[in-house]
Amino acid sequence: MESKSHKKMYKAGKQWAAVAVATTAAGVAFVSSNESASADVWQANTVDQVASQVANNGGVNNYQVQLGDTVWALAMATNNTVDNFAAVNGIVNPDLIIAGQHFNGSNTVAPVAATSVNQQPTQMAYEVTPSADEIAASQAAANEAVAASQAAQSQAVASQAAASQAYAASVAASQAQAASMAAAESNATAASEAAAKAAESQAIAETAKANAAAQSAQSASAANDAAAANASAAASQSAVTAQQAQAAQTSASAASAGNVDNSTFNALKSMRSGMTTEWSSDLAAQAQARAQQIANAGGAIPNEHWSNPNEVISIGFGSGSSVVDAWYNETNMTTASGTGHRDWEMRAGSTHFGFAQVGNVIVGVSR
Repeated sequence: MESKSHKKMYKAGKQWAAVAVATTAAGVAFVSSNESASADVWQANTVDQVASQVANNGGVNNYQVQLGDTVWALAMATNNTVDNFAAVNGIVNPDLIIAGQHFNGSNTVAPVAATSVNQQPTQMAYEVTPSADEIAASQAAANEAVAASQAAQSQAVASQAAASQAYAASVAASQAQAASMAAAESNATAASEAAAKAAESQAIAETAKANAAAQSAQSASAANDAAAANASAAASQSAVTAQQAQAAQTSASAASAGNVDNSTFNALKSMRSGMTTEWSSDLAAQAQARAQQIANAGGAIPNEHWSNPNEVISIGFGSGSSVVDAWYNETNMTTASGTGHRDWEMRAGSTHFGFAQVGNVIVGVSR
């Protein structure tokens, strides 16, 4: 009866395995029975050993795998890569080659040299090819390893993709926040600039009004000075005559404005004692037109009146001190500031006034 023993050696990663199969008959292990056998002692051949064996064979073509050969050593001995060597020589699984195998794909049973432990003369053992089940099991193990590697690689790719997506989302959120802050800052700056421009425009307008009032007062003062100088230079009779002529001209101008209100003007001039208060026929004509407009509208106040700081209106008050006192005390008056009519009467910058009355409507206009 024959018994068979198989010895397989495997190495992890990109190392290789070789299979040595020893066949013995009962009671006879080798040709010489008085020597201890070492056929089951497997040791990988070095690159130099494999290169020597290949050279002795005349090359790789039809080379017979020796005990201890590995695909890695064969590839290194022939200046090749493991993957390319396996592909060129038809090796299905680079992790498994069998002693006695030829690279043209055939598997043969061939004698292999065996060395005794005590380096005695070479003994001969016999190698057989592994069974189909063994090859299939080895191939299945290799396939499982490849599948596991691919699964790990896929998982790594998925993790990298998830990390990239998270990073992109973080960058997008940061950019959106920065854009929002920039927009808010821009809007605030624009609003501040608009407010500053509006304030500047208002200040310019007020300055222009003040300058116009000052120029008007200066012109009036210059005219008065000129009249005084002329009166002093003329004879006493000439001065009296000039004053009479001026008084007559003022009366004629007031009469030509229409239904003017001199009594109200005189009452205001008395209240503004110490301030320049001159009659203006042009302003009286404007007051006449406004009073007529309000009377025609049944006492309705025009909308533009509320934005005109140089105009006052009363309805139902008598002329003279009655309406002047009512304006000063804000009696039954409507004003945004609460003292608008009084401020109009006592404004030092106003020097010329005109008044008119139509029915129970009295209007005053200043400049």
